[in-house]
Amino acid sequence: MREGRDFWGRLPMSKVFLAYKTTDAERANVVREKLELLGVPLFVDQKMMSGDNYISTINEELNSALAVLVLWTAAAVHMPSPGEPPNFVLSEAQRGYSRGILVAATFERIALDHLPVPFNLFQAPDLSDWIQAKAPAKHREWQKVLQALGKKLNRPGIPDLAVAFEGDDGLRKKFLREYPSDPSAPQIADRLEAVERKAFEARLSSAKRRNQQRARKAEKRLASLREQFEAQIGELRAGRDFMLQTDPSDIVDDDDERSQKLEKERIRADQAEDMVAKTNREVVELTNTLAGKATALDAQNAAIAQLNSELAKRDKQLSGQQSTIASQAAELATIASEAAAAQQALETKGAQVGELGSLVTSLKQRLQGQTQRAVIWSGGSALAAALVFGLIGTWSVSNPQGAAGDIAGKVTTATAALNSQIDDLKKQNQTSAAQIRTLQDQAKDAANKSQSAAATLDSQVSTLRADNQTLQNQVVQLRAQATQAQTDAATLRNQLADLTSQKQLLQKQLSDSQAAAAAAQASSSAISLVAQCDALSAYQYDQDRPPNSGWIESDKDVRSVAQPICQGALQTTINDRKTQRRILLQIGRIYKANGNAEQARQNWEKAATLGSSRANNELATFYVTRGPNFDANKAWSYVKTAVNNDPADPAALYRAAITLLFPNDSSNPFVASASIATQGDASRQKIGEAYLQKAINLDYPSAYYIAGAYYWRTDPTQAKNYLITSWCIKQYRDPPDDAGSFYQRQTHQPLSCQ
Repeated sequence: MREGRDFWGRLPMSKVFLAYKTTDAERANVVREKLELLGVPLFVDQKMMSGDNYISTINEELNSALAVLVLWTAAAVHMPSPGEPPNFVLSEAQRGYSRGILVAATFERIALDHLPVPFNLFQAPDLSDWIQAKAPAKHREWQKVLQALGKKLNRPGIPDLAVAFEGDDGLRKKFLREYPSDPSAPQIADRLEAVERKAFEARLSSAKRRNQQRARKAEKRLASLREQFEAQIGELRAGRDFMLQTDPSDIVDDDDERSQKLEKERIRADQAEDMVAKTNREVVELTNTLAGKATALDAQNAAIAQLNSELAKRDKQLSGQQSTIASQAAELATIASEAAAAQQALETKGAQVGELGSLVTSLKQRLQGQTQRAVIWSGGSALAAALVFGLIGTWSVSNPQGAAGDIAGKVTTATAALNSQIDDLKKQNQTSAAQIRTLQDQAKDAANKSQSAAATLDSQVSTLRADNQTLQNQVVQLRAQATQAQTDAATLRNQLADLTSQKQLLQKQLSDSQAAAAAAQASSSAISLVAQCDALSAYQYDQDRPPNSGWIESDKDVRSVAQPICQGALQTTINDRKTQRRILLQIGRIYKANGNAEQARQNWEKAATLGSSRANNELATFYVTRGPNFDANKAWSYVKTAVNNDPADPAALYRAAITLLFPNDSSNPFVASASIATQGDASRQKIGEAYLQKAINLDYPSAYYIAGAYYWRTDPTQAKNYLITSWCIKQYRDPPDDAGSFYQRQTHQPLSCQ
C-alpha cells in the first residue's frame, strides 16, 4: 500500500473536484489517470459507494476543493428539456466559478459563445485531439490546463513534472533543481537515485572486471619477466653478458598509464554522451519555445490584420481630404507661375530702364559736344569774318556793308539753327527723363506686386500647412475614436450576450416549470398515483419495486413534483403493506433530495417498521453521515437488519460485506462500531463472505469488484475473474474505486477484456 493512501489507494484529502458528464467518463478517466500520476488529489462524484449521502458529500467536496476542473462537451453544456434529468455539471461549475477556483477544458470544439453564462468568459483549452494523440504531456493545450491547476494548488511545477515523467532523466533532474519542494520531488529523486545507483553499480562492476583483467595480464607479464630473469642469471653465471633491462615496476606503471588513458577516453565518451543529451534537451526546449513564439506571432498577425483593416477605412476617409489638398496645391502652383511671370516682366522692365538710361547719357554727351562745337564754330566764324573783313578792306572797299550784312545774317541763321537743335535736344532729354521716371514707377509697381504676390503665396502655404496639420490631428482622433468604439462595441456585445443568455435561461426555467406542471397534471389523469410515484422516485434495488415499473438511479434526479403525487398515492395503499412501505420509502427519498433529512428519516422509520429492507439501509446511511446524528452502532444495527431481511437489499449486503472484510479501511465509518470490533476475525470473514456472495447472486455490479479486491491476496486467479466480470461484463467503471483501477495499482498493467 502506498504511503498516505488507504486500502483502495485513495488520497486522504481531495483538492481538485473533477466535474464531467457520465457519458464522457472514458475521456475523463484519461484526465484522472494523468493527474493522479502527478500526485494531484482528486474527487470524482461517481466513485462514491451506493447509499452514501450524495448531496452532502458533493457540497462538502465543492466547499473544500482548491480547484474545480470541468470538462466541457456537448453533453456537459446541454440545458435539459422538460422531463430530462438536470445537468449537475453546470451546477458544479457554477460553484467553482463563484468561489474563483474554476478551471475549464473542452474535449470537443466548442466556441466560447456557445458556453452558458458566465462560463463563456473563461478561456477553455481545446483537448479535442489530445487523447487521439495518446495524451502527450507536451500537448500545448494540456500544458495550459496543468498551468491553471498549478496556480490553484500552489504547485507551479506540475506542467514540467508531466513532461519530466514522459521525458528522460535530464528533464527529471531539471525538475528536481527547479522545484525541490514539490510533493512529487521525492518520487522523482527516488527514481533518479535508482537510475544513478544502477548505472554506478554497472560501472563499478565493469571497473572491477577491468582491474582483474589488468591484474591477470600483469601477473603473466611479471611471470614471463621472471623467466627471462632466471635465464639471464644462467647467462651471468656462464660469464656472459647480463641482458635483462626491464624493471618489474615498469610493467605495473605501463598498465597504470594505459588504464589512465583508457579512463580519460571513457570520461571523454561520457562527456560526449552528456553533451548529446544536453543538446537534445535544448532542441526540445527550443522547439517548445518556437511553438510558443509561433502562437504569439499568430496573435500579433491577427492584431496587425485588424489594424490594417481599420487603416484602410481611414485611408478612404482621407482620400477626399487629400483631393482637397491636391486642389489647393494646384492653385498654389498657379500663383507661383503668375509670380514668376511678374518677376520676369519686372526684369524686362529693368532692362528697358537700363537701356533708356544709357540712351539718355548718350544724348547728354551728344548735346554737350554739339554745344561746344557750336560755340567754337561761332567764335571761329567771328574770327574768320574779322580776317575776311580786314582783307576785304584792303583789296575791296567797294561794298563793305553788304558783305558784313551777309556774314551777320549767316551767323544769325547758324546761331538760330544751333539754338533750335539745342532746344530739340533739351526736349528729347526731358522726354527721356519722363520715360525714365515712368519706367522707374512701373518697376516700383512691379516690385510691389511681386512682393504682394510672394506674401500672398506665403500666407496660402502657411494656411495649407495648418490645414494639413489639422487633418493629421483629425486622423489621429478618428483612429483613437475607432479603437474606443471597438472596445465599447465588444463590451456591449458581451453585456448583450450575458443578458440574452440570462433571459433565455430564465425563460427556459419558466418553461421547464410550466412543462413539468403540465406533464404532472396530464400524467395524473392518465396513470395511477402509485405508478406515477414509482416513475418519479423509485429505487433501482428496492425489492418491493414491481418489475418494469421504472426507477430513478440517483437522488439528485428525483423531482420535487413527485412529493404531492407520492403523498396522494400513500392514501390509496392503506391496505397494501408492501406497496405502502415502498411509497413511504420513496417519500423519504424525495425529502432527502430536497434537503429535509429529518422528514426523510421519519418516513424511512415507518417503511422499516413495515419490513422494508431498503429503508433500513437508508436509515444506516442517515446515522453514519457525519453530523449531529452520527451514530455508527445504530447505523450498523440497521445494516444488519437490512441484510437479514428476505429478500435482502444488495446495496446493504455490499456495505456489510466491505465492512466485515476490510476492517482496516479508515474511510469506512462502520469499522468504528463496537459491534464490529467485538467479532473474531474468522467469524467476521465468514459472515462477510456470505454477504458478498448474496450481493453477487443478486447481480450487484460493485460486488464483483469487491470480491476481486478481497480474494486477490488468497486466490489471484479467481480474483481476476471477478475483476474482469465487473470491468468488462458489468461495465462498472467508477475510478479510482473500480476493478480496472485496482488491477492497475496491483500489477501496473491495464486490465484487459480479451
